[in-house]
Amino acid sequence: MADTISKEWGGWNLEQEQYRSTRVMRQGLLEPNMPNFNFTDSEAYYINDNGSYDWAFVGLFFRLNYNWKGRYLIETSGRYDGSSKFPNQSEVELLPSASVGWRVSEEPWMESLRSSFLDNFKLRASIGEAGNGLVAPYEYLSTMSIIRGYKRYQRKTC
Repeated sequence: MADTISKEWGGWNLEQEQYRSTRVMRQGLLEPNMPNFNFTDSEAYYINDNGSYDWAFVGLFFRLNYNWKGRYLIETSGRYDGSSKFPNQSEVELLPSASVGWRVSEEPWMESLRSSFLDNFKLRASIGEAGNGLVAPYEYLSTMSIIRGYKRYQRKTC
């Protein structure tokens, strides 16, 4: 077995979504077996934009592994992600992580335990940052609900 083994890999991903939803309703269906807007006798209709959004995501990622004598392990990885779901100052972020490991079971002084029951004992410590792109688009924006319609008030005169 070689004293040193290293592995490297990386990649990228692109995602994009466009969503459009409109609800239309019209009353007075003349023929129940033929649901068509042209077969209604009512002038009243309802059109509502049920929401629409666009978002895009691009990411680069990598992982580097280093193994010395099957005992001492180092791994580093990271992502560089950009998403239109976040405000301009936060739409691109580097998310690094690293870990170190020690396969105690591979030490020469563990030979007796390794042959009986402890064949792969490893200690590992890691630190890193993980991002979450699974959020609804535009959640960072302050919004205000709009209620369509009005109430008619009559002014009382004395």
